[in-house]
Amino acid sequence: MFYRSKYLSMLLSGTFTMAMSYLMLLCDNIVAGIFIGSEGVAAINLVSPLTNMAISVSICVSVGASILYTRAIGEMRRDRADRLYGMDLIVSCILAFLGLLILLVFKDLYYMSTGAAGEILSLSSEYYSFLPFNTAVLIMAGFMEEMIYTDGDGFLVSLSYVSQIGGNILLSILLVLFMGIRGIMLGTLIGNLTALTVLLTHFFRKSNTLHFVPYFKWKTLFEFVKYSITDGITYLLWGITNYCLISYISRHFGKEYLVVLAVAMVVIELAVVFDGIGMGIQPLLGVYYGERNHLLIRRLMKDAVVTAIIEGVTASIMLFVFAGQFVMLFGIRDAAVLESAVNAVRIMSVTLTATSLFALMTSYYLYMDHVEISVGAIILKDGVMYLTLPILFAGLFGVNGIWIGFAFAPIMGMALSMLIVRIRVGEKEFPEILDFMKSEIIVYDTVLTPENMTETSEKIQENVREKGYPGDIVLKTGLFAEEIGATIREKNGDKKVMVEYSLLFDKDTSGEDGEANGSVRLVIRDSGIVFDITDPDLEVSGLSSFVVNGLLNAQKEKDYIPTTGYNRNVIRFYKTS
Repeated sequence: MFYRSKYLSMLLSGTFTMAMSYLMLLCDNIVAGIFIGSEGVAAINLVSPLTNMAISVSICVSVGASILYTRAIGEMRRDRADRLYGMDLIVSCILAFLGLLILLVFKDLYYMSTGAAGEILSLSSEYYSFLPFNTAVLIMAGFMEEMIYTDGDGFLVSLSYVSQIGGNILLSILLVLFMGIRGIMLGTLIGNLTALTVLLTHFFRKSNTLHFVPYFKWKTLFEFVKYSITDGITYLLWGITNYCLISYISRHFGKEYLVVLAVAMVVIELAVVFDGIGMGIQPLLGVYYGERNHLLIRRLMKDAVVTAIIEGVTASIMLFVFAGQFVMLFGIRDAAVLESAVNAVRIMSVTLTATSLFALMTSYYLYMDHVEISVGAIILKDGVMYLTLPILFAGLFGVNGIWIGFAFAPIMGMALSMLIVRIRVGEKEFPEILDFMKSEIIVYDTVLTPENMTETSEKIQENVREKGYPGDIVLKTGLFAEEIGATIREKNGDKKVMVEYSLLFDKDTSGEDGEANGSVRLVIRDSGIVFDITDPDLEVSGLSSFVVNGLLNAQKEKDYIPTTGYNRNVIRFYKTS
């Protein structure tokens, strides 16, 4: 199926992207653990709330912009999409400058508030040296990654992560030998700059459809934040949880257990990898939402749920089995602390499937414009549960109770969130909430061959005829379906091309007889080379392209929008003229 092949392609690059993002969060801790020891890991974790804040700022605009961008594409509003990209660039530049300035000015105030002292504070202060500059680069790189991925260049985004992680690890290892912990942050900064340079090459590619149009509007900025807030608030809440538990553990169990907290936070941050599923569905889901294509939304989400379960179970098994080896990366030498860290990893690994499903749930409701559900669920799990349950269980079971509380948080967050949604929307609409999409939809998926084109064209004509459309409209829909398919074959030669035909029968809600005055949209998606079939100057390479050119010039309501690396042609026919 076309949607499945595209989803799997985006899932692969999305999961790889988020795995690289997770490694980026992890590699400084690992290098510090190997070359400096557990004190270095604790020192880096001391400023990780600020790192989480930087990531939160990085995505508080860019994620929302990418969602609105794909939605504009789905609604056939290319000019709006260009303005959204232009505004995203402007706002990201402003945020990068402000992030740099704030971290330079408020360093001492932050350290005073943590209550840290001794060697951990000294090491952390050294590590902080390049943090403000890295924050600015991180914000710009985050913006670029989101928009370039949305533009369909997942390979380049993956390549940028490889260069980022590779440069980070190699340079951090080299520089830590000469500069100590300060060299780790400098290596990270250079790695991020390398990734940003790689991403910039997208704008020299023919497939680039991102066009800068200067634009700014406060209302649009609030929309950006609205759709970014679920991802942004997650990192913010992780930072708050980490900050509060640093103080709690220091007072009740001793500073030697701060490194165990650092390991536990790394396990919590594994949820970042599961966000790759959300990245995989987002480009398709945004377009389907714009089309009001509830049939393909349901099909896509069934596949996504299966993916989330597989990823969660796999991660649980691997982390449980290799907990000892995983913990050794953090340079822990004290036997009691090492045992506590292994226990923490194994306890928390048990509920990673719930974490994976929770990440998918919040992504879905965000993309489907139910932002309040996503935000509420995230505050419940990453805020309330992650703060209260560890402290509650610590009072019952000691230091291991903290990790038990962390393990229960995703289960409780998922269960309570879904219960609230069901009570709010009712059993009929639960859980998809798609009843507002009223179109009757028929979808055909096939490999593009002459036989399949003819067969699909005949089926489409029969479907349109059964809905009472006039004979000329019936003929046109079949003719467009077959000739556009033939033109795609002409352009792709012997290459295997997947094609998806969607018929969306829309009722006219402006009058009394919606059925009689309705319309049908023919949406054709294909996996072939990207080209604008509606271009009047398109090179005529065969009889089909000549016929299609004439048909499209006579058709009033049509559009071609390339998105996430595939062609999408939309033609609307009205039952009555």
